[in-house]
Formats: sequence, structure tokens, C-alpha cells
Amino acid sequence: MRTRNLILFIGLITSITIFSPQTTLGQACSGHWVSNRPLTFQCISGQQIGINNNYLDPSGCPINPLYLATQTNTFIFNNPVNDFFIDFNAFDCTSPGCPRLQIKINGITYPVSPSNLVDLPSGNCSGSTSFLSITSDGYITTAVAQSNGQGRLVFSGVNASSITLSTNDGSGGMVVANPCFEPLPIQIKTFKGYASGNCEVNLAFESGIESNVRNIEVEGSFDGAVFLKLLELFPLGSDSRYTIQCKSEGRNFYRLKINDLDGSFSYSEIIRINNNCTSSTIRISPNPSAEKIWVENIQRDDQLIIVDVLGREVFRQLVKSSSLEINIQNLPTGLYFLKVFRKNSSVDTAKFLKS
Repeated sequence: MRTRNLILFIGLITSITIFSPQTTLGQACSGHWVSNRPLTFQCISGQQIGINNNYLDPSGCPINPLYLATQTNTFIFNNPVNDFFIDFNAFDCTSPGCPRLQIKINGITYPVSPSNLVDLPSGNCSGSTSFLSITSDGYITTAVAQSNGQGRLVFSGVNASSITLSTNDGSGGMVVANPCFEPLPIQIKTFKGYASGNCEVNLAFESGIESNVRNIEVEGSFDGAVFLKLLELFPLGSDSRYTIQCKSEGRNFYRLKINDLDGSFSYSEIIRINNNCTSSTIRISPNPSAEKIWVENIQRDDQLIIVDVLGREVFRQLVKSSSLEINIQNLPTGLYFLKVFRKNSSVDTAKFLKS
């Protein structure tokens, strides 16, 4: 588990959102199966891994099976590929945990983890990954008798010249013939945060698969509509944990923007938090005021925003000096919040009253 710790002044996040990996069959993949065994079952058309053995459970349910030639099949790539997936159908034996599916990449056993396994995107298949389980040594097996387990195995950054699948499932197994896919966006397992006092918060998110990710941006907003970039993180690789110490106050909205190498991007869900604390160094005078306010302790290139008590933006300006005069004569009477996005990614908030 790789970990990155950052101490920055950004915003507060206190909710959880989960991404599901999205993969599409987009890259033409040339190669051939060593044993040509075409077969179609339900929604999967491809090659058979193991030959039908009268639906019998493997004798003695071996933990580390020695597979026969009829229980294995290999796809050889004409050119090595880094990213690919395999759709498969397997396991309807009577003893849960008995039949096993083994994966080898370039002839070396690849221990499968839960992050490698997702449900098939098609709604026409009756099987599911919920019928499957993964052993501690990286085999896929059945969790339920007569389960008809199906799933998609996703691999990233493996530089594969060949992929070998072996199963001692009594009814054999099925895989698609073309196992390549387009760049896979990052998979976020968890995304959460909490306040720890003195306007400080901790933000943490944990990734699953990371492939072809250019960077990860943390964005903040006061109204949930217009977002500003607060922070840029660079990917550490699959199964990494990112933690950031943050400072903020008032009501704020946050999201993650995932940028891929191909120029595409995706967003997390928007998260809102109310942080009731005060640590602002901004000075506003006069306060209250009916016509103009003078704002001090700001810096060039800060982004200054004024919102009303409902969070609606009523004023926005890029700061050009250490102080600024703002005409508020046309604002309705009431309480307002002046918020400043600092160049160092901190956020300062001050209140003033329009009289």
C-alpha cells in the first residue's frame, strides 16, 4: 500500500462516494488461442478453458491444482499489451470453494485480488460475481453451489505477451476471444473526511486500479455549481492511499476530477460540509456598511467571492493588490460572506453586514 501525506489548506469533505470501474472493448487485439475451442453459453461467446467433465467436482478438491492440458487454454498476443480484461463464465459444481480458476500472465501465476474482478456490463447474463470468491492465494472459486458465476477480470500495466487460464471446474469455463480494452480510469474505493478541531480537517481516499491517469484534482465550491481547482495530485499507482490535512470554514462543496492521459476526465459526486469555525485574517471595514467596504490582508491573484446567506454568489473578482474597495450599494440588506481562495490553496472567510 503506497501512501501520500500532504499538509495543505483546502476544504472539508465528510462523505463517502465510490466509483465503479468502467471498461469498454475498444482496442483491437491481435493474437490466437493455443487450443481452438469455440463455444457460446448465455451471453458469452469465446473459447472454452476446460473440457466438460460430466459436471463432477474435482477429486479431493485440491488447494493447488495441477491442471491437465484439457483444463487450460492460452491466448498469445501478437504484440504485448498492458491493459486488458477477460469476460468469463464458470463454476456450477456442487461443492463451494472446490473448483478453481487460475490466471497466468507470461507463464507466471498472477494472484487475483478483489480489485481485479467486476461484474459483466451486460444485463443479459444470469451469473454474477456475487456467486464467486477469491482465495487467499489468488484463485477464483465459487462461493455458492450451482452458482453459474460470471465476471470480468481487469488487468492493468502488466505488459502481457500471453494470458493463460486454467480451471478444474467440472463443466469447464468460457472466456471471450478478444481481451483488450481502452484506457481504464481510476477506481476509487473510498473517499472520506472529518473535522479535527481548529478549522482543520483530514481528507483521505483510497484507489483500486489506477491506469492511464494523468492527475487527480481536488476542486472546491461555495455554491455547488462553480468549482475552482484547489489541489493537484499525481497518481501513485493501484491500491494507494492519499491523505491530506486541510483547513476551511463555513459551507463548502467538494469533488474530485480524474484526468486521463487521453484528455478525457470524470468527476466524483459533490460533497457538502458546514464547518462552524473562524480563523480568518481578512479585515473588512466599515462593517456594517451601506455603500462600500474596504477589504485588507488579501494578496495578488487571490480569488475573491461574496455569497449571501443562501450560498448564492453575488460578486467575484481576481485580486490585483493587497487591498480592494468593493461597491455593495446594490446588494439587498442582510448578512454576507466574503471568501478568498488563496494562491497556497487555503480558503479564508469573513462576514459583513449590508445595512
